[in-house]
Amino acid sequence: MHRIPSAKSMAQAVVLAGGTAALVAALAATPMGHIRGTIVSATADQVTVRTSEGTESVAIDSTTRIAGVVPSSRDQIKAGTFVGIANLPGKAASTAMEVVVFPDSMKGTGLGDYPWDLAPKSASAGGKASAMTNGTVTTAAAGAAKSSAMTNGTVKSASKSGSLMLAVDYGKGEKKIQVPAGVPVVGIVPGDASKLVAGAHVFVATKKDAPKTAGFIAVGIDGAVPPM
Repeated sequence: MHRIPSAKSMAQAVVLAGGTAALVAALAATPMGHIRGTIVSATADQVTVRTSEGTESVAIDSTTRIAGVVPSSRDQIKAGTFVGIANLPGKAASTAMEVVVFPDSMKGTGLGDYPWDLAPKSASAGGKASAMTNGTVTTAAAGAAKSSAMTNGTVKSASKSGSLMLAVDYGKGEKKIQVPAGVPVVGIVPGDASKLVAGAHVFVATKKDAPKTAGFIAVGIDGAVPPM
């Protein structure tokens, strides 16, 4: 017998889908600004974040999407898993800087491979900057790569000994990405303004048409750090 989902669980799924869709948009190649740091203070219409360069305040409005970030692990990356990976390009394969494991409901969303601002250009990465790749993992095995990128995709297979080597199908091609042991892996859960508390770690994507307003906020739950 199939259990009918409760109204509460259906509502949570809608909120999560909306928040995750906004996250995928925030991880796309757009002129959006990205703010990373810890919350100094938050009100109903503004959040102030302490970054590596000082403090920055951004407005919050009714269209701002908020999602929670929780710890996950490489064990969650399996065949068919949809992931987002910031990675540094290499000759044989790219090297993951972080991995976001998306809910099954968002599988296939935001496929692509585009520039990302998590790491600057470097000689070790052939002069290339980091990238973001969204796609579906097709294969994964034990396995090395450097400038960053974000890759979102669905895992096809995985091996857990040593580094995890993934093949990610991002729609227009496939990219090999090595995930070394110790690389941050997080999951996405529903979130709301009540999670915006002093000391919480956040990743903020500002709006393309309103650079002083948050379009999306990923906030760490219980000390988690959004690694994107």
